[in-house]
Amino acid sequence: MVALTKLGYVCGSLDYRLGGGATALEQVEDVALGRQVFTDYLKESGYPEGIVLCGSSAGAHLALLAGMRDSEEPTLGIVAASGPVTFELWEEIFPPIRDAMVSIAGKSMTDAPELYRELSPYYHINGCTPPICLLNGANEHMFPRPLTEVFVAKMQLAGRFVESHVYANAEHGFFYDVTRSCQQKAFHDVTRFLAKI
Repeated sequence: MVALTKLGYVCGSLDYRLGGGATALEQVEDVALGRQVFTDYLKESGYPEGIVLCGSSAGAHLALLAGMRDSEEPTLGIVAASGPVTFELWEEIFPPIRDAMVSIAGKSMTDAPELYRELSPYYHINGCTPPICLLNGANEHMFPRPLTEVFVAKMQLAGRFVESHVYANAEHGFFYDVTRSCQQKAFHDVTRFLAKI
């Protein structure tokens, strides 16, 4: 966000509940509230009101959900780094990720399959889905690349704009700075994406 601010973008950072038993849907509500506060600030300050949601890992998941689900405030685009595009548990899932996903869902997938669909950005793709830029490390170990490829294919089938980038020598959660080569390449791709939308 600091690097984008230096390029003239107006950026805001929001938070969401992590502990205390907050579910993923409650976290999406937190993101929606933070977005509304920022939108109000833009209006009051005379800035353009278009919002691009960005996040990494769990933040990417929340950015995707908040930007793809029905909202009174249109989303110009979404930048999602190292995030899940589905919440439905897949075969050979990394056990700590499975446990974290079940915990944040608040119910097991067996007990509430519809909840896992609701938490899956994949199922929110439609004719109004905003442009999406996906950033992943070649060494991503939490969210399998084929799941992202299926998401991209569905976006393209729906006629929606999507970019998907993979960076050599990058791991899960690599995009928290702009110092390493992979981070600089990702930042370049993000700024190009923002210019397009």
